Amino acid sequence: MDLQASQYNDMQISDLERLVKELPGPSSHAPRTPPERRRSRTAKQLNADESAQLIARYEAGAKLRELGTQVRHT
Repeated sequence: MDLQASQYNDMQISDLERLVKELPGPSSHAPRTPPERRRSRTAKQLNADESAQLIARYEAGAKLRELGTQVRHT
Protein backbone atom coordinates (compact mmCIF):
# COMPACT_ATOMS: atom_id res chain seq x y z
CA MET A 1 0.00 0.00 0.00
CA ASP A 2 1.46 3.37 -0.90
CA LEU A 3 1.83 6.27 1.52
CA GLN A 4 -1.07 8.34 0.10
CA ALA A 5 -3.56 5.47 0.44
CA SER A 6 -2.40 4.84 3.99
CA GLN A 7 -2.83 8.51 4.93
CA TYR A 8 -6.24 8.60 3.25
CA ASN A 9 -7.38 5.54 5.24
CA ASP A 10 -6.09 7.08 8.47
CA MET A 11 -8.08 10.25 7.73
CA GLN A 12 -11.22 8.21 7.08
CA ILE A 13 -10.79 6.28 10.30
CA SER A 14 -10.25 9.41 12.37
CA ASP A 15 -13.27 11.10 10.76
CA LEU A 16 -15.46 8.08 11.50
CA GLU A 17 -14.24 7.88 15.09
CA ARG A 18 -15.04 11.58 15.54
CA LEU A 19 -18.55 11.06 14.14
CA VAL A 20 -19.19 8.10 16.43
CA LYS A 21 -18.32 10.26 19.44
CA GLU A 22 -20.76 12.96 18.28
CA LEU A 23 -23.69 10.60 17.82
CA PRO A 24 -26.16 10.21 20.68
CA GLY A 25 -26.33 6.90 22.47
CA PRO A 26 -28.93 4.30 21.44
CA SER A 27 -31.02 4.92 24.57
CA SER A 28 -31.47 8.61 23.75
CA HIS A 29 -33.52 8.04 20.59
CA ALA A 30 -37.21 8.93 20.68
CA PRO A 31 -39.57 6.01 20.17
CA ARG A 32 -40.70 5.54 16.60
CA THR A 33 -44.29 6.34 15.79
CA PRO A 34 -45.94 4.64 12.85
CA PRO A 35 -46.77 6.88 9.88
CA GLU A 36 -50.33 8.12 9.63
CA ARG A 37 -52.41 6.16 7.18
CA ARG A 38 -55.14 7.46 4.98
CA ARG A 39 -58.57 6.37 6.02
CA SER A 40 -60.16 4.06 3.52
CA ARG A 41 -63.42 5.19 2.02
CA THR A 42 -66.35 3.01 1.11
CA ALA A 43 -67.86 3.19 -2.35
CA LYS A 44 -70.95 5.34 -2.72
CA GLN A 45 -74.09 3.30 -3.26
CA LEU A 46 -76.37 4.75 -5.92
CA ASN A 47 -80.12 4.36 -5.72
CA ALA A 48 -82.12 3.23 -8.76
CA ASP A 49 -82.88 6.78 -9.93
CA GLU A 50 -79.22 7.88 -9.69
CA SER A 51 -78.12 4.76 -11.57
CA ALA A 52 -80.64 5.38 -14.35
CA GLN A 53 -79.50 9.02 -14.71
CA LEU A 54 -75.86 7.95 -14.81
CA ILE A 55 -76.52 5.32 -17.48
CA ALA A 56 -78.55 7.77 -19.56
CA ARG A 57 -75.77 10.37 -19.47
CA TYR A 58 -73.17 7.69 -20.36
CA GLU A 59 -75.24 6.52 -23.33
CA ALA A 60 -75.69 10.16 -24.40
CA GLY A 61 -71.89 10.46 -24.66
CA ALA A 62 -70.90 12.11 -21.38
CA LYS A 63 -67.24 11.76 -20.48
CA LEU A 64 -66.33 9.46 -17.60
CA ARG A 65 -64.70 12.36 -15.75
CA GLU A 66 -67.99 14.28 -15.87
CA LEU A 67 -69.90 11.25 -14.64
CA GLY A 68 -67.47 10.75 -11.77
CA THR A 69 -67.83 14.39 -10.77
CA GLN A 70 -71.62 14.04 -10.85
CA VAL A 71 -71.55 10.95 -8.62
CA ARG A 72 -69.27 12.65 -6.06
CA HIS A 73 -71.60 15.66 -5.80
CA THR A 74 -74.86 13.76 -5.39
